[in-house]
Amino acid sequence: MRKEIILKNISIADLKRAAKKMIFSSSGFRTLFAPREQSHSKKITNEDALLLFFIAITFADYIHRKFPVHASIVIGKDSRPSSAIILTILESILIAKNIDLQNVHTVPSPQISAYTASQKNINAYCYVTASHNPVGYNGIKLGGPDGGILPSDQIAIIIREIHLHIDEYQEQSLKIPIIKSPDSQKWHLFSKKAYWEFLRKQTDLYRLPPLPSLTMLIDMNGSARTTSIDKKWIQSIGIGIHSILHEKPGRIAHQILPEGAALKQCTRQLYKAYKKTKNTLFAYVYDNDGDRGNILIYDPLLQKVVPLSPQLHFAIIVLAELKWHWYFYSDKKLAIIVNAPTSYLIEQIAKQFSATVFRCATGEANILKKVSAVEKEGYHVVIAGEGSTGGCILSAGKIRDPLAAITAIIKLYALDHSTSGHIRKHSCNTLLPNIIKQLPQYISTSPNEEQSVLHLHCQDIVELKQNYEKIFQRDFETKKSMLSHQFDIDTWQQENYEEDKMIPGPSQGHSMKHSHSDLSILFYNKKKQAIAFMWFRKSATEPVYRIMAEVSNNKKLFLKVLISWQRNILLEADSLLQNTETRYDRA
Repeated sequence: MRKEIILKNISIADLKRAAKKMIFSSSGFRTLFAPREQSHSKKITNEDALLLFFIAITFADYIHRKFPVHASIVIGKDSRPSSAIILTILESILIAKNIDLQNVHTVPSPQISAYTASQKNINAYCYVTASHNPVGYNGIKLGGPDGGILPSDQIAIIIREIHLHIDEYQEQSLKIPIIKSPDSQKWHLFSKKAYWEFLRKQTDLYRLPPLPSLTMLIDMNGSARTTSIDKKWIQSIGIGIHSILHEKPGRIAHQILPEGAALKQCTRQLYKAYKKTKNTLFAYVYDNDGDRGNILIYDPLLQKVVPLSPQLHFAIIVLAELKWHWYFYSDKKLAIIVNAPTSYLIEQIAKQFSATVFRCATGEANILKKVSAVEKEGYHVVIAGEGSTGGCILSAGKIRDPLAAITAIIKLYALDHSTSGHIRKHSCNTLLPNIIKQLPQYISTSPNEEQSVLHLHCQDIVELKQNYEKIFQRDFETKKSMLSHQFDIDTWQQENYEEDKMIPGPSQGHSMKHSHSDLSILFYNKKKQAIAFMWFRKSATEPVYRIMAEVSNNKKLFLKVLISWQRNILLEADSLLQNTETRYDRA
């Protein structure tokens, strides 16, 4: 049993290199701790350990300032290989800094959020995770007493102080005595109970009627969900579990991002399960910290398993929650909060229930800030989230939660389609496929596709956006006739999103203060209907720019034109700042 961690003579240059590699944002602090993205190494470098040391003492000082009488933190982790050593370092330093610490160990992020919010004597939480990033990555997410991640202005204070510690560092050797908090198992069990109680209230569990004999399949992929309440919760809402794949904690069998190749095994298993029993209708695949996932359904008409895109996954949950609230809370003014790259299918669904959609910049902190602002205007926020990732935050929640999303799907099976409000059994085999077919048709690229990820040299986001705006306007005039004749495009509108605000453009970059703000271009037809958009943003969790495009009515050629055009604009905008020639193909 190790008694201390020794960090020998780490140079200033090595520490600064580690700090430069780490991405600091309100979404969390993340870096590649392992030698390679797909490495399952449990070890981290000495310079990364020293960086964690400075993060921990900075967070401890911040909590002591905010709560001078009693400084208390809940700490936990996901199931990545490097999470154990990172948790040990943070735990040891926080306890040494006189923080009253409760270690819930391996739990999904919605569980540590719910537990923190349920405890009056807890000031914050510190959670070790890199969410959906590849297994070699890891990081830290900091949350407040309400269970939500800390507001961006508070995270900015912590980031500044971390960099001050780094700037003041003098080469030396450090010994970090390993200190463990007592009663870790007890806090873990308490956090389970708090999570169950929170979900029970949030999802209206008591309203769910007896359901037909349905079962589902789960792929946990060795995630933090393996230690939580998932199995008992799903059974409590009347759904049987056909099988659970990769149920052992830490046994990560495929890529963490629940898209594409990560869905293959679950697709095969769901197909076999349906052919055998006819009542295993859908499956759910989790990411590693258990705050998001993806749905697969069996379509009897197509006779195959269909994985839902994150946008469609989010749309189905929005439809379920709006329908539920329409029946049981019809007196409320309903609202939905989404990030900028969420499909405009959401506006079409919301219109059916007289609900209002509000958009904001990408990131949980921005979404929660927008939720708070909209609630002050008298709205009841039914659901918030990011269609681009499929992440859902149900009413009263502070963090994305797949269990709440699964429960929402079950509500669709329980609700009558009529306006009478009665509940009856459905023809379950075709319910979800039929709902999907009845939705307005939108197609979009995923921000995680290869074509949607750009590695740009530019560090100045304001200058990049200024160039982008000039190039786009030039290109639009050139392409105007083609866009009109082929795709019925008449006009466009630029929307800039900073935190919870939307600033109409073109802005020439002047209003864009934040390096991770979003920029969208909406395209309108002659009837003044928005029928397509393209979007980009500098990632807050990886050293890349993400882009996407969406079109209505399944116009695949138009989608191809938009995503290619978006890439070319950004490559040219970047090359102008680098004084280099970049090859690009005109759309």
